[in-house]
Amino acid sequence: MVIDWEHHISTEASFRRRNGVDGQMSWGLDEMGRGRGLVREEIYRVDRHIEFMDTAGIDMAVISSFPGKAAELRSIVELFAKLMKDYPDRFVCLAPVDPLSSQGLDQMVWAIKNMGLRGVCLSSVQQGNTFMDSRKMWPFYEIIAKLDVPIYIHVGEPQGYEALYSAPYNLAVSLVREYDLAVTAVRLVLSGVLAEFPGLKFVISHMGGGISAVMERLIRYIRVWDDKFWAWDKKHWQGIGKESPLDKPYAENFQKYFNKLYFDMAGYEGGMNAVKCALTTIKPERLLFGSDYYPNFTGSPDGAKDAADCGKYIERIKALDLPEETIDDILAGNAKKLLSI
Repeated sequence: MVIDWEHHISTEASFRRRNGVDGQMSWGLDEMGRGRGLVREEIYRVDRHIEFMDTAGIDMAVISSFPGKAAELRSIVELFAKLMKDYPDRFVCLAPVDPLSSQGLDQMVWAIKNMGLRGVCLSSVQQGNTFMDSRKMWPFYEIIAKLDVPIYIHVGEPQGYEALYSAPYNLAVSLVREYDLAVTAVRLVLSGVLAEFPGLKFVISHMGGGISAVMERLIRYIRVWDDKFWAWDKKHWQGIGKESPLDKPYAENFQKYFNKLYFDMAGYEGGMNAVKCALTTIKPERLLFGSDYYPNFTGSPDGAKDAADCGKYIERIKALDLPEETIDDILAGNAKKLLSI
């Protein structure tokens, strides 16, 4: 069995509002006229998604969406509930959530308890500058801990990132978003979110934005800087530094909590160098297959070649030098445990 953890569907109304196009390939533009995402009608055409899944060899998809306006959240939840009712063997859906408002939290509970959605999805940054380790997120975490469902974190772009992608080439999509995911994974651990809420189940997209490539450097600085790592300000040097939310030894406890995170394998369109790098620091039981369809695997006009390429990605994962049971867990078993299916 193959379960695709990162698979996006939205409403047709959202597609029309954002792009003003009639089904042809176009580019979603930001306020400065820069291309920020490839847009086609596949984003709402459920029949196209099923065709893609059948050709690629994907049995079930975990559906998420990240609408631009809070008002769209309810319509997304209603669409997802219908998808699960109409295609119970093909789709499991996650509820998009506004975690910083009481109305958003109430709607989240309604989506899980009344509409049958199996987890929540949100971007890594809320309202431009509220990160996943902010104390403002604590009420959200308290409710999720009681609901006992997974939290899927997708890419975000905090305020100030314009300075990093103002160059005359697309750093926003190709690089900045991955940096944001790596930072998010680390902040969840260093801030003590997982120490405070040990039962939370986070899934971070795109293998954590390549966090594995810099993990040795990070661990080294945590170990060498010791207490100073948590008080990067003048007060610390005056002996008034704040205490770490992690117990000592810091590096070892950082690793312990990092190992509680899950990561999907989307975002690189089947690149196995990224997968092999991830496996150097992420345990296989914490990896989930993902395609990022739609918009990844969308280069050919009819989609057939893209689906076949996704199928090749699955075959390359099966060929990894890992026990067969472990590969089965990466492709489906880990997701089934998270979703209780």
